[in-house]
Amino acid sequence: MPDPGLTMLAISAVLFQVIVIIAVWHTTSLRRSTDDPEEDARREERERREGAARRIREFEEHERRQELEKKRGEQRRQDAAMLRELARRTSSLGQAEGEHDEKAPLLPRDEKNVW
Repeated sequence: MPDPGLTMLAISAVLFQVIVIIAVWHTTSLRRSTDDPEEDARREERERREGAARRIREFEEHERRQELEKKRGEQRRQDAAMLRELARRTSSLGQAEGEHDEKAPLLPRDEKNVW
C-alpha cells in the first residue's frame, strides 16, 4: 500500500499544475492577442473608448444621484418648515379657543431626524 503522505503530495502537485495551466490559459485567452499589431492597436483603442464611455456614464449617474439627493433634502426642509408652521397655527388656534391645557401636536421626524 502506498504511503498516504506521498499520495497526498502527488495529488497536491497535480492540482497545482492544473491551477497554473488554467491561470495561464485564462490570462492569455482574455486578451486574445494576435500577431497583427494593427489589430491589437484597434482593440486597445476600442477598450480605451469603452472604458472612457463607462467612466463618463458613471460620473453622470453620480451627478444625477447627487442632484436628486439635493432636491430631496430641500423638499424635506420645506416639508419640515410647513409642518412647523402648521403646528404653530394649530397651537395658536387652540389657545385662541381657550384650550390652554392642550399642547401643540407632535411633529413627525423623517429618517434623518431632521425637523
